[in-house]
Amino acid sequence: MLNSLQGSEEDLNRLVECYQGNPLALKITATSICDLFDCRVADFLKQKVAIFNGIRHLFKQQIDRLSVLEEQVMYWLAINRESVDVKEIQTDLVPSLPLGAILEVLESLRSRSLVEKTAEGFTQQPVVIEYMTEQFIARVCSELINSTQSILFLDRYALLKATSKDYIRDSQKRIIVEPIIKNAIASLGSKKALVTKLKQLLKQFCNGLSNDAEVFWHPSPPRQLDSNYAISNLLNLFNYLEVDLTGFDFSGFSISQAHLTDVKLQQVNFSGADFCKSVFAKKRQKDQEEYCRDEMYRVSSELLNSLTS
Repeated sequence: MLNSLQGSEEDLNRLVECYQGNPLALKITATSICDLFDCRVADFLKQKVAIFNGIRHLFKQQIDRLSVLEEQVMYWLAINRESVDVKEIQTDLVPSLPLGAILEVLESLRSRSLVEKTAEGFTQQPVVIEYMTEQFIARVCSELINSTQSILFLDRYALLKATSKDYIRDSQKRIIVEPIIKNAIASLGSKKALVTKLKQLLKQFCNGLSNDAEVFWHPSPPRQLDSNYAISNLLNLFNYLEVDLTGFDFSGFSISQAHLTDVKLQQVNFSGADFCKSVFAKKRQKDQEEYCRDEMYRVSSELLNSLTS
């Protein structure tokens, strides 16, 4: 794209100086110049417009022009934090799309220098990952803080991936989860206020909260409740905040990418829950499976008794 630019040597040197020779910024700028100024550098420089000043604002201009699907892929690449193949991106996306459609999006992003192809798959340059991560954290915090806002991001994206390599998951905790929690606490005023807010969000997916205990419930028998990543994100946030989950009822939920290896799950009801790519400690997983079987048997017995009485 840089070779397509039209301008004098002086104009080209001024352009390089604007972005301090940053290769990625120059690539992205070149794309914008060709799209908006018919590749004429002089016309771009004449604008003297602040919208192109600074790499961060340059990224914003590019991201604002993305389609919804392109934006989703960009966020997922930032969450993954390393090269991933197209099938991994396909399993991340909600809803999942054909590989051909995803490849088309990736090629479109590559043409704008927002995505790079590697031997392992696709990734972003570190400066792009940093920018997209900042935007992601801001969007999630907005959903946590604003009581009237829908939790689109919390349900569409995983804050961390239980199936990631240990060092990647540690990075996701440190760079994504921790800032979200710190920013939310700063905005809401206290850790207690954040925990209360998370419980309120959980209530949006449940049918109620008992008056005498912090026990979430839904009617028997359990049914499959719509959730993509929201419940696993709430579980992971509760875990980080060391919230006691005793008595919580997650039966019937779809729970994807929950990392529960170090979570106390005694008397937590997951009967009928659909765990997808979630991780338990081996002993806890066995105990939880036994609890779920017992709970399913109890619910079935109650239903049968109610029908025959």
